[in-house]
Amino acid sequence: MDFPKLDEVQLSIERHGLKCVRGVWTDNDNLTRVDIDTTQKNSIDLFLDFAKTSGIKYIFLDSSILDGEALDSWLIETETITADDFGNNYRKIRNRAQKYNDEIINLSQSSPIKIELFFILDGTLYSLDYIAKWYEDLNVPESALEEICEEFAEELRAIKHRKLEEENKKRDMIVDLLVKEKSFQICTNKKARSAFARVYLNEKGFYGLGKQFPSVKAVEEVAELAWLKFKESK
Repeated sequence: MDFPKLDEVQLSIERHGLKCVRGVWTDNDNLTRVDIDTTQKNSIDLFLDFAKTSGIKYIFLDSSILDGEALDSWLIETETITADDFGNNYRKIRNRAQKYNDEIINLSQSSPIKIELFFILDGTLYSLDYIAKWYEDLNVPESALEEICEEFAEELRAIKHRKLEEENKKRDMIVDLLVKEKSFQICTNKKARSAFARVYLNEKGFYGLGKQFPSVKAVEEVAELAWLKFKESK
């Protein structure tokens, strides 16, 4: 069955002579839970008929929407799509990403992502859960952006290769600079070498020039490469 509209669900409950109560289910180990198959035809009517004939008077109804931080977590961060990483087509990619975001926002505002009907009978919770197909099919933002970028894959690979070469050249240059520093040469333990390299890179203005060196791990790695090169040169 297709994802139902909330008002239609409420009308179905009323048509079966039942009362609709908005409520939220929380897990309870003392109850057995039975989830009714929503793929069968007329699943709502079957569920409500069963409730009615079992003497149930109240059907609990819960619905969930996608908003706030939860919504943001599914959106592509368009501000990160820049010419530096995406080349001459970055505006086209950004526009497509924004269109993708707008579609998700519009869908999230048009209906809930989940509708649940439930009632409790003889220690058993009977539940009928509907999840919107568009929500089930959502890609994580990284995968969605990759699909958008497929048309420009060759150019993006070239950009990535160029940036990697630039980072490697910068790393090699920093290694050579550290090797020549007398103060670095006497750092006989890893912690001291990492601390010296961190201060040195900051003083020389290397922080922020690329994605490789602001991290603690990257500083440790370049310090150890420099130390290995220094030891091999002796």
